[in-house]
Amino acid sequence: MYIASVAVEKTAFNFDKLFEYILPQNLALVANKGSFVVVPFGRCNKLRRGVIFNIEKKNLM
Repeated sequence: MYIASVAVEKTAFNFDKLFEYILPQNLALVANKGSFVVVPFGRCNKLRRGVIFNIEKKNLM
């Protein structure tokens, strides 16, 4: 599984904190650091823009 660390715009932290999102398999191969993405955020899962800062492959046991 691939995890993207994303800086989400218009958060209370103003890009001071990265949020982790699981990348779907079809996007894991095309997503890159610096890519702009749209992610669900907050209680209502409102869509917000963000930037990928890091991508890691993690294994679940």
